[in-house]
Amino acid sequence: MVREATSWLEYSSIIHIPWLENCQADGLSELASSSADNKSKTIQWDTLTERSIEPREIMWLDQSLTWMQAFVTYLTYGTLPSDTKEVERTKKGADLFILYEEILYKRSYKCATPEMGE
Repeated sequence: MVREATSWLEYSSIIHIPWLENCQADGLSELASSSADNKSKTIQWDTLTERSIEPREIMWLDQSLTWMQAFVTYLTYGTLPSDTKEVERTKKGADLFILYEEILYKRSYKCATPEMGE
């Protein structure tokens, strides 16, 4: 259909533009063609040549290891830290935690009555 419409042109070219690169134009065409009374809408377009807002400072998350990482690694893979002090702390402390669905929980052994603990 498009080829027939452009056949009278001296030169024409049809290229495929991926959706991700064309989503703005696609959105504009949907906006222009979606009307309750089936009348086309006028869309005003303005291209800014300079910033209209000031950029804000970007806050980065701290991705460094936490005190929990040694326990998670030990409970998941059985791997202990290289530092000997950390090895003892990890082995002793690992009994206080449980790893469930990749989340570290602190174990609780509290019972309301002695009968509940049996």
